[in-house]
Amino acid sequence: MTSGLRLSRIALVPAAVCLALLQPVTSAVADGPEKEAGKEADKKAAPAAPPMSIEISDGVDKAADGDKLAYRIIVHNQGGEPLTNLRVEQRVPETAGRPEASEGGQVGKGGIITWTADVKARTKAEFTSRIELGKTDKKALRAASTACAFLDDAKAPTVCASDLDTLPGGAAGPEGAAAEKKADGVGTTGLAIGGAAAAGVAAVAFVAVRRRRATTN
Repeated sequence: MTSGLRLSRIALVPAAVCLALLQPVTSAVADGPEKEAGKEADKKAAPAAPPMSIEISDGVDKAADGDKLAYRIIVHNQGGEPLTNLRVEQRVPETAGRPEASEGGQVGKGGIITWTADVKARTKAEFTSRIELGKTDKKALRAASTACAFLDDAKAPTVCASDLDTLPGGAAGPEGAAAEKKADGVGTTGLAIGGAAAAGVAAVAFVAVRRRRATTN
């Protein structure tokens, strides 16, 4: 649910910096000047992520066993060039039954929904899915679903977003009350990173707030 929600943003972390932190530390002396020159050339040749965003919402903030949830995913191409062969993937809550998808979405192994689409410059593409929430653990705090967008055949996503709904069992405990207090007033949040860094940070963001929006500059 996005109406009436206040916006908050996390610090922007350049993808190159995040990726560098994931790589093993090597000696420039051991690599040699030729190899180092090759690395610099690869960095310069790496294409920048296009300006785009993704958001996901089921329109509710709380959920319980047996609830039927309808998710809406919006991909916004904010650039002047079309995004061709864009792949959008949604991972539904763990206890959900087999999801249903519109707009040609395909349900694969593990209940992952995949869409492929071309998004024209400065336009939005919308995808929808429906699930029924199964029995959840009494201590579970949130029912979580995440959506990511991938360029062409890329293995790492360019942008990701998450939707988290409070579960009654987890919210009733002290941890749930504390999490609810921290999440109070948090609406759509921006993630302005790309590549493998988006996947890593999205995993952390996945359990941090109720609603996330991912954006690249």
